[in-house]
Amino acid sequence: MYFFTEFRKIKNVIFCTKGEINMNQSLTELELENLRHLIGGHGTIVNKLEAYAEQCTDPELKALLQRDAQSARQSKEQLLNFLG
Repeated sequence: MYFFTEFRKIKNVIFCTKGEINMNQSLTELELENLRHLIGGHGTIVNKLEAYAEQCTDPELKALLQRDAQSARQSKEQLLNFLG
């Protein structure tokens, strides 16, 4: 759960500053590299959480994993929006 807490902090910073970014400006190479890293990480998280949920027999834990996978998928889509 620590990873997800840290991710949410990072996500909040990115989306809080989105309104301040002039979207007409192109991203720097470092920003693009960081976005690619975050997007790839979210894809990995989605795949792993879905695999864990499929194997899970506890209904509450399974639902939690599925919700977290959906949240990671939505975050990935939001990050993809930065690429245009």
